Amino acid sequence: MIYVVGLGPGSANTILPAAIKVIERSEMVIGASRNLQVIKSHCSNSMSLACGFAEIADYLITHKKTKIAVVVSGDPGFHSMLAFVKRHIDLDHIEIVPGISSLQYMYSRLKKSYEESQWLSLHGRQTDLQTYIEARTPLGILTDKDQNNQTIASILKANQVEGVTIYVGERLSYEDEKISILSVDQAMVYKADPLSVVVIDYE
Repeated sequence: MIYVVGLGPGSANTILPAAIKVIERSEMVIGASRNLQVIKSHCSNSMSLACGFAEIADYLITHKKTKIAVVVSGDPGFHSMLAFVKRHIDLDHIEIVPGISSLQYMYSRLKKSYEESQWLSLHGRQTDLQTYIEARTPLGILTDKDQNNQTIASILKANQVEGVTIYVGERLSYEDEKISILSVDQAMVYKADPLSVVVIDYE
């Protein structure tokens, strides 16, 4: 059985007990090096994504009847390796262990609800932000080094959108967590951690 396990925003303190239980009982744990580092005390055998996705796919296919945990940041249901696993393993051999998403965590730190918000990811993918911004849709966005708070602020500036507050969350759940409240002009020049969370709200 292949378990796709959400580890939460990053800190070990935000990993749910159900996730730890599955990891401890798995014969192999697969994930990004930074995720494996967080749970190293809970697993005896691990495989880093650095070995390549082709090798990972081969391992999953040939060992799908053993207990394998594929660990991912945040929640597996939002832009994770779940799609990759499903391309190679049939659903009868997959279980999902949910985790706290970084967006969920960010909104909790802001003391905001997110019923009206649209959640997007710019992490390694293209998304049509223009449409959402023109409609003044509240947004929760995962960023990367190329598409970040500066990119988002530039689109807001180009569309002359007023009454906007931009929240930037960096290193969420870690001891050096930082949440900044910025105007559009401030966000255009602010250099955040590459893997940040941006929340856009309107007055």
